[in-house]
Amino acid sequence: MYRKIRARIKEFEREIGKLILDKRKKERDINFENIKKMLFIRYDGKIGDYMVSSFVYREIKKQRPDIQIDVVGIAKNESLFLKNKNINNFYKLKKTKYRYLCSLGKKLRALNYDVLIDPTETLKNKDLFFIREINAKINYGYAKENYKIFNKNIEKNNEHMQTVYARILESLGFENIEISYDIPEDDNSDKKIEDYLKANNVRKLIAVNLFGAGKTRKFNLEKSLELLMKLNQSYPEYRIILLDSPRDREALYKVIEASNNILYYNESETIFDSTAIIKKSEIVVSPDTSIVHIGAGLKKKVIAFYSTNKGNFDKWGIGGENKIIRYDKDINEIDFNKENI
Repeated sequence: MYRKIRARIKEFEREIGKLILDKRKKERDINFENIKKMLFIRYDGKIGDYMVSSFVYREIKKQRPDIQIDVVGIAKNESLFLKNKNINNFYKLKKTKYRYLCSLGKKLRALNYDVLIDPTETLKNKDLFFIREINAKINYGYAKENYKIFNKNIEKNNEHMQTVYARILESLGFENIEISYDIPEDDNSDKKIEDYLKANNVRKLIAVNLFGAGKTRKFNLEKSLELLMKLNQSYPEYRIILLDSPRDREALYKVIEASNNILYYNESETIFDSTAIIKKSEIVVSPDTSIVHIGAGLKKKVIAFYSTNKGNFDKWGIGGENKIIRYDKDINEIDFNKENI
């Protein structure tokens, strides 16, 4: 009962906030040659979303190297944006509290952005407040048809998010857009992983990630061991390396303790270390998360586990000739004795 009441209160607060903050913005177009500054709102912190949209910054700079591309993000994805040579400035939002949003919003307002792009489907009142504070000439959104503050929008659809991003750029005047992922790399990570694999005499490698976002996308100990056994049986000439997952290290260590002949690079610090491992692998195995996109972007053979939610797969899934294994509600429902991997 308490949760229902709290949910209704929050919904009421969102409705009141939307009435106050969601003011209609003047409809306008902008000529392609007049776009000088673009701002991307990306403080969701999702690495997978970064990978899917990574081509956008490259394609803008390819056709208009003079355009200033800035991004608002959080500490979680800061290293990715800072590594991206196509991004001019990264503004880190410490917390999504109004006082932080107000301070940064005023700073960004002074920069007079021509286009602000926010691809998230659901906005909180704080998001509306922040966008109003920035006051870009054009606020471009996806699935924002019920918001007045966005004067440009791609209506909600079943297209993959890569296509959605491409359509945004096309409507702004960009042409011949290549939507392949722009996978971030780090020379130091590449060197560390190369040395580690040489020290362990690894020639053929399978990279395995056991944990996605949310408990229904995380393999438990029993299923993890079952999966590893299946992979060993199917690919006896390969070594298996487990990818790091900082939030799940306790569960990861239990898998390592219960396994034989499994590699794990225990000095992993960033997503760049995992990317370096994937670059050296021939096969990548993972639940639906950023790892499947990195594997697909690096053109590896990917065995990915997705729920039967068709809408989610259509919007965020990977294509190509990769192996997709479906589960209904929980990834631990999968019976590896019945699956051909």
